[in-house]
Amino acid sequence: MHWQDMNKDELAAAAARDAVVVLTLGATEQHGAHLPVGTDSMSAQHIAGLAASMAHEVGTEVIVAPPVWWGYSRDHDGFPGTLTLSHATLAALLTELARSVVTNGFSRVLFVNGHGSNDRLLYYVLRDVQDSAGVPCALAAVTYWKLAADVVGAERDSTVGGMAHACELETSLMLNSHPGLVRMDLAVDERATEYSAFRRQELLVSGPVMAPDRFRDLTRSGVVGDPSLATAEKGSRWAAVIADRLADLIQDLSRWPLSAQEAME
Repeated sequence: MHWQDMNKDELAAAAARDAVVVLTLGATEQHGAHLPVGTDSMSAQHIAGLAASMAHEVGTEVIVAPPVWWGYSRDHDGFPGTLTLSHATLAALLTELARSVVTNGFSRVLFVNGHGSNDRLLYYVLRDVQDSAGVPCALAAVTYWKLAADVVGAERDSTVGGMAHACELETSLMLNSHPGLVRMDLAVDERATEYSAFRRQELLVSGPVMAPDRFRDLTRSGVVGDPSLATAEKGSRWAAVIADRLADLIQDLSRWPLSAQEAME
C-alpha cells in the first residue's frame, strides 16, 4: 500500500488496475513544548494508512505515497523548529508530485492534508494538474479533520477555542498514533484572544472570514487550545471515525468519471 515499498513493476500493475493514489501533506512547525514539530504530517499519514487499509478490505486498491513534510507555515515564524515553504513553492511542489503520479499511469489522486494553511492552495493545485495533465484524471483534496467535524465537535471536552493548534484534537491523535513523542507533562492550556465574531481560532468553528495571523501574536507557548484534555482513547476513536470517512471518500473517488464525456454517459 505504500509507494516507497513497491517496485516499478508492482506500481505499473497497480496503475493498470486503476488504483487510487493518496498524497499526504502536513507541515514541520512548532506544536508547543509537548508535541513534535512533525505532528501535522504524522497525523495525516497515519490516518491515510488506516483509511487505505479499510478501503482495501472492501476491494478498493489504494497506494499511499511518501508524506510531504513541509507546508506553508509562515505564520509560525518566530518559534523554533518551523521549516516552511513559500505558497508558490508549495503549490509548485504539490502540482509536480501529482503530475508525476499521473505520468506513472495513475488516473485517480487524492491529497490528504493535515495543516490548515495548506488547504487554501489545494484547489488551485488541482486545477493546475487537471489543466496540464494531458490525460483524463480524477483529482480531489481534503483536510482530514473536516471529514468528522460533527463527531469530534459532539464528543470534545473543550469549549470553542480549545481546538486550534497543538490542541485537544491534535494531541489526542498523537497520543494514539505516536505516544512516545508526546510530553503531556509540558502541555498547557492557552487560548487566543478573540476579537471578532466573524473569525475564530478554531479548527471546527472558524467563522466565514479569513485574515492573516502570526502565532507569536496569539500565544506565548505555541499552543492555541487545550491539550490537557487530550487522551489516547479520544485519539483512537477520532482517528477511526476520520479514517472510516476517508475510506468512503477513497471508494467514491475510485468511481468518479475521468472526463466530462464519461460523466454524461
